[in-house]
Amino acid sequence: MKILKNILIGFGGLFVILIVLVVFLAGSSSDFKEEYEPFTKQFLADFSVSWDRASVIDRMSNSLIEDTSTQDVQNFLHQLQGLGELKSFGEITIENYTTHTDTGEEAIFSISTQFEAGHALWKISVSVIDDAARITGIHLVNFEGEMIEAENVVETSA
Repeated sequence: MKILKNILIGFGGLFVILIVLVVFLAGSSSDFKEEYEPFTKQFLADFSVSWDRASVIDRMSNSLIEDTSTQDVQNFLHQLQGLGELKSFGEITIENYTTHTDTGEEAIFSISTQFEAGHALWKISVSVIDDAARITGIHLVNFEGEMIEAENVVETSA
């Protein structure tokens, strides 16, 4: 009976630790969203002015800079000018928040936007290492207008 009691106490302790960990991660992701949402929105707003990576290259990771340097991506970004002017941001959520002691924090912002030509949903990956935020990936989820029907803009793994 005493062994069973000790096992149950051990499981109870593990359960409490799990609850504390979940609460900590939820709070951290909320803090991350609050701190880096303006950075992410400003990146997308600045980028959408001309869809020229030179206007936002200082906020992009090295791997994203490399991935956006190909002619195919440059041509696609040029086509995105057909979206017209960015009119407004809709719902913004955070997905896949992770934190590591050696690689910093990462999350994906899901951003609903309204352009002159229609609605677009973006997934923008943000990585923060030593308080330096960088955009690591841009993904166009959908576009309801007529001009663009592409799925991927740029997506990197780093």
